[in-house]
Amino acid sequence: MPQYIYAPREDKMDTIMKLIQDGLNALGVGIQALTGEKQCAPVVQQPFSSAPVPIANFSTQTNTCGTVLQKEDITLAEIANAKYIDKLIELKNENDNINSRAIKENETTEMAPIYENISVRARNKSGLLEHRFTYERQQRSVYGYSKKECWSSREKIIADIIKGIKINKRAQKVQYTVYEWLSLFYKTNKIKRDGTKINPDNERNIEGVFKRWWENKSLKTVSGLEIKEKLIEYNSKSNTQRKLFVFLNEALENAVDNQIIKFNPCRAVKLERHVPEAYPVLQPQDQIKILEAIKESPKHEVFFWYLCVTGLRLDAAVKSIDGIDLKHSVVNVLKKSSSTKKNALQIPLLPNFFNEQKLALLKTVTVASADNYFKKLFNKIGIKAVIHSCRKTFASCCYAVGFKDKQIQKWLAHTTIAMTMDTYVDILDGQSPIINYLKALKIHLGL
Repeated sequence: MPQYIYAPREDKMDTIMKLIQDGLNALGVGIQALTGEKQCAPVVQQPFSSAPVPIANFSTQTNTCGTVLQKEDITLAEIANAKYIDKLIELKNENDNINSRAIKENETTEMAPIYENISVRARNKSGLLEHRFTYERQQRSVYGYSKKECWSSREKIIADIIKGIKINKRAQKVQYTVYEWLSLFYKTNKIKRDGTKINPDNERNIEGVFKRWWENKSLKTVSGLEIKEKLIEYNSKSNTQRKLFVFLNEALENAVDNQIIKFNPCRAVKLERHVPEAYPVLQPQDQIKILEAIKESPKHEVFFWYLCVTGLRLDAAVKSIDGIDLKHSVVNVLKKSSSTKKNALQIPLLPNFFNEQKLALLKTVTVASADNYFKKLFNKIGIKAVIHSCRKTFASCCYAVGFKDKQIQKWLAHTTIAMTMDTYVDILDGQSPIINYLKALKIHLGL
């Protein structure tokens, strides 16, 4: 069974072949001198190749064509010296070493996947990769979430070209359902590095509303008409409807930017503009009427005062009860974008206005209980108002007693002074205990 080796380096090939031929010729001459029969060494004419080739056979062959040295050209003493044989053995050992190293390198190369060495670039924050390559003088691109996926797509494209199949460039890209893309968009764009989620309502909508609508719907087939029909379900909840549409539009625009789809179907959808009902301000006579009727529930009386002298929204007011500092007479209100008290909004209170007893009553109030109680109270006494009217009342009373516009804006945490003055401030007619409280607070603060 012949032994196989990998051919030596090309620059040494000629020298090695010449030495091997000379050695074989010398063997033929030696055998002829000893036996008297004419022998011919096999001619070595192996072309250079990286493929394995059989090593030369050192056995004698009769009647072969080859150049044979004559007996007088070389003596038996020179043959006995075996310088050619030694050289052959040395070359064979060297080739065996080269062969061993080549086999090891080849095995190592085969163990490492070919696709690990390809170049890729990130297409977006979702982890989509693009691999570019040139085939038949044309640059091509494939996409995937790993080098292996890109390499598989590349091999398929080349195979299709060889078979004569026309490539659909759009088919090269990853296919998503609407639900899958919205989930991926939220994870890659709406979650910060520290794990903080931006607007968690969107995550709940993805797992609830959008999953129910489009769990198996291809992202590329959803239409503007279909989106419009789905959103009709929330016509009675205009705020929720707009939130769903805004998030969906943002996600589909991102899909267009990443060449997942060519057109954002939300661009064809026009939502009817919803004009929210204006929250009426509580005029001084309304404030007095409420304070008289609310005495039947001490905890809601304290809570009503708390809303009207801080201007907090209902949910923020309940959460900030723990932030009432009786010692320094302030309410610490955390901003939505902050989780520490370092950037907390502080609303001042008159000293001794709240005490431990009132604070204990406030802690028994919840958002749901307060909302239900005041709805019934306003209907009972015939006042057209909602609990958010207390916030507008605070702004109007502050303006009435002479607080500066920027100070009112700061306490209400509005981004623009126009929002404060155009939407929340109203002209009041008369006096009330709440107005008197804010007058005393202005004097206390020296503003």
